[in-house]
Amino acid sequence: MAEIEAMIVAPDDPSHWRILSPKQTAEKIGVSSTTLERIVADRDTQFPSAVRITERRIGYLEHEVAAWIQHRIATRRVRAA
Repeated sequence: MAEIEAMIVAPDDPSHWRILSPKQTAEKIGVSSTTLERIVADRDTQFPSAVRITERRIGYLEHEVAAWIQHRIATRRVRAA
């Protein structure tokens, strides 16, 4: 997880932070909502923790999801080399 945390670069101004819904998050990483649930449940994937928006809604910080994607890409390149 430290590798991913090192890649996270939050926008300087918190007003530019964006919270994605689970559906938007699934679309961003190219999977179904069900597959996103599996990824989140699997601790080995190191997927970012959800942010509680209301009692019944959660979301994911866009810059954390982007860092997770970058980590997956970097890991792929290491394995392929």
